[in-house]
Amino acid sequence: MGMLKLLSAALTALLLGQSSLALAQAPEEYGRCAACHLPDGAGLPGVFPPLKDRLAPIASLPDGREYLVLVVSRGLAGPITVADVPYFGMMPGQGGALDSAATAKILNFVATELNVSAAGWQPFTAEEVDRVLAKNADADVNQVLNLRQALFAQNPELQ
Repeated sequence: MGMLKLLSAALTALLLGQSSLALAQAPEEYGRCAACHLPDGAGLPGVFPPLKDRLAPIASLPDGREYLVLVVSRGLAGPITVADVPYFGMMPGQGGALDSAATAKILNFVATELNVSAAGWQPFTAEEVDRVLAKNADADVNQVLNLRQALFAQNPELQ
């Protein structure tokens, strides 16, 4: 990470009242996520849902892995509930700015550094991201929301 980007990340973390440790260890691409979900992944209740302590259990399920890749790449819009807190917003897809390797890197960072390990969790690979994107070439934010609703209906413990 360049000195200017590192300084900017540290300043952002301090301004948000968060530890700069999470951003210092994060891949550069995570800065896109931290802008809303915060450097430590805690999110902002009712505005931006948390990533912290949520991704690894989702990533331990095949449909969950597909969902996570699509959220990062295609985005998500509509009402969701996370830990009994309702959210209604729009996360823009990052697929235009992130290649498959960067998407895998971000998901792996969040699932390992900002989450408690989940049984059966395996790291994402660029090849897996490519397969998911090819399978869902026409997916949009509404289809990602539908996938989320089906996943969470079948696995209510993920809420």
